[in-house]
Amino acid sequence: MVKKSSRFLYFSIIFAGFCLAAILRMSNYSFVFQNITGHLNFIDPDCFYQLRRLVYFLANFPQTLHFDPLADWPAGSFVDWPDAFIYLIGVPLKLMGVRDFRSLEIGSCFMMIFYGLVCCFAIFRLAKRLIPDSSIALLVFFLSTMNFLLIRFSCLGQLDHHIFEAIYPPVVLLLSLKAFQDFSKGSSVFLGLLLSLALMTSSSSIFIVGVFFAIYGFILGKKENFKLYFLTVGLTFASLLPAAVLNLMAFGRFQMMEHPSFFHIGLVLVLALFAYLVARFKSQAPAILLGFFALFLIGYALNWPSLLMQPLAQGFEYVFGRSGVLQNVSEASPIFLNYNQVQLNFIHLNFGYFVYLLPLAWVFGLFYKKFSVQERVLFLSLTMLSAPGIFQKRFAHIMLGLFLVFVGWCLWKTLEAFKRWKFRIGPLLIFTLFCLAIFPTLQFGFAPSGTPRDLVDLNATKFFLERLKPEEKSDLIVWDRLALKRKVTEGIWANPNLGHMLNYMTGYGVLTNSFYHWDSFDKDFKWRSIESDYDFVQALKENKIRFYILADDFRFFQLQYRLRNLDPKSFVENKVIDGQMATVFNIPELEKKVWVRRLIREETFPDSEKLFQVKFNTDHFYNYLKAYRFTALP
Repeated sequence: MVKKSSRFLYFSIIFAGFCLAAILRMSNYSFVFQNITGHLNFIDPDCFYQLRRLVYFLANFPQTLHFDPLADWPAGSFVDWPDAFIYLIGVPLKLMGVRDFRSLEIGSCFMMIFYGLVCCFAIFRLAKRLIPDSSIALLVFFLSTMNFLLIRFSCLGQLDHHIFEAIYPPVVLLLSLKAFQDFSKGSSVFLGLLLSLALMTSSSSIFIVGVFFAIYGFILGKKENFKLYFLTVGLTFASLLPAAVLNLMAFGRFQMMEHPSFFHIGLVLVLALFAYLVARFKSQAPAILLGFFALFLIGYALNWPSLLMQPLAQGFEYVFGRSGVLQNVSEASPIFLNYNQVQLNFIHLNFGYFVYLLPLAWVFGLFYKKFSVQERVLFLSLTMLSAPGIFQKRFAHIMLGLFLVFVGWCLWKTLEAFKRWKFRIGPLLIFTLFCLAIFPTLQFGFAPSGTPRDLVDLNATKFFLERLKPEEKSDLIVWDRLALKRKVTEGIWANPNLGHMLNYMTGYGVLTNSFYHWDSFDKDFKWRSIESDYDFVQALKENKIRFYILADDFRFFQLQYRLRNLDPKSFVENKVIDGQMATVFNIPELEKKVWVRRLIREETFPDSEKLFQVKFNTDHFYNYLKAYRFTALP
């Protein structure tokens, strides 16, 4: 009876944890369901583009969007993200019969919440594997249910692949332990399929695949499980090959970092060979590592073979260089920086105040031979994933699940030591750790609501939609535009932050969006540099721009100068005002540009009809907007 009662209590606690996780992920409902534009309010521009992809997928099932004629208007552009995320969200929605905007948006949100619960469960299962104390494993589970970053990527108003990047690491570790320590053939099969699925979901999963080969080569690999290893690698290869062929047909390129390609197949084969040799010849592992590293350096310097080296160079620059327009992207900064200013808010909010335990994982990793096989796997994986996780905020969630398990492991080891010393402070220590983890989130709120950027962009879009004619904004017509079943011959020019939102809600082509692809980004700069009204009108005509929305985004214009190594001193300078350095824009100088004149001056233009002008008072990098319908377009 006691055992049944304990089991019932245990599962009741787990059920309560899932309920808590779901409730917290819906706690921002008042913002998400607030009727601003007639759509749900999503909390990131990229979410609107994922919705746009889902519309195409649902209307053209099972085809996915590879080339988007509505992005980077009028030339169009290839889609940056791989397809698996669209299948993971879109197939259940298709089975539910989704065919309109409202059901798409609500269904997508609840699919994201479901995958958020999957993430919590994956972290819990890994914790149970590594920590014998069930109460501490449950603590790790509750920390995952309440963690802001995990909620941020799986709540109402969220739709992006980042939650899968948080799910895959703990699942890969768990399956690896089951496959190569417990000799489970089923786990080996699932692991091979999961590694390929990870690469088909996100290009960032290349870190996770690299971790798998590292832990196999240096820790888990031995003669008794070589057959299981080859089964895993074979299934990964067999699953990636069709994806690479299909992407070659769709994009016309053998090597791509963004989508599964022959680059990924080549990289998997090289890493598989490396891991096998290290596992097969353990005593020569350092020599094998140095040999592969030397070959890599030579190949990298010579750019040979280019199939591997060109995408790798692109990836290194993206993660560690952060040059170009990434300077303007906050999430591309290290977790302790925000636009080159040291700030600890991000790491405290998402990792809790015990984030300073992270270096201990690196230290323990140096002495990993003293620990169990499972502990070595955790230390090595967390150490490797902490490199991208620290260098860019957008990768922090990749290491987050392993970090929470590591924190639970540290607590368990501490309590074991106290037991030997006959100190009874377990409950107090657990409570203290829980508070240190959750207190920053309690101050901020668990699920994110509208930021100043969201509120400005959503309300600007609202004003724009209200000025459109019924036939320009009909849901049926917009759905068909996004599905590419109705030809789109007109586009919109606006600030990139508005791009994805305007595209999804109108179905028109958009010149710029937060992809920041260079061709459209450069065209945007050239248009902003035009001083002649005639040239400005000709540019709009040639590019079939029906609407243009101007904003006082002078800092964005300044950034474009800086990215091209041009000096913007003619229209901007830094001055000390009231003892503080401030950026001051020279408006008369800026008014030489046509877009600034049309933004600031109160006059009519024979080629354009003013739709609206609005001024917001929020902490955002633009607040004054004016929209026009270009009437000179045939």
